[in-house]
Amino acid sequence: MLRSQYLLGSLLAAVVTAVGGDVSQAPGHSAPLPADSITVRAYFDGVVSLVTRDGQTRTVRLLRQQWAINGGQKLTRVPQPGFLVVQLGAGSLTTVIDGKRQERGEDEFWTIPVGSVMGVETGREQAVLEILAIADR
Repeated sequence: MLRSQYLLGSLLAAVVTAVGGDVSQAPGHSAPLPADSITVRAYFDGVVSLVTRDGQTRTVRLLRQQWAINGGQKLTRVPQPGFLVVQLGAGSLTTVIDGKRQERGEDEFWTIPVGSVMGVETGREQAVLEILAIADR
């Protein structure tokens, strides 16, 4: 299934050092989906302390989830707070980030800056997203 299943974990160190400024985001809501349209698995949801480049200690919320989205679905907003690193672990889909559409392929990863809105549209097959979110507590 995932040929690079630990990619997000290995990217964590690079992402955390790259995050600067305020990583909070106003919460958003998507239209409700039928219960069998999406499955979300939480692998980690906790608070971690980091040392920034300038030597200061910073506390952030770290959330790692897997989203399995059935084919033929359209989510106008993926409701995750903060800075996101996303990997498409299986399938294919189209993302709409701040109005810009882009086709995504299996094992591709991308980032979503704080304040941006990401929507997704699946084709006929299921798509699996690995999401790492970093937000202020």
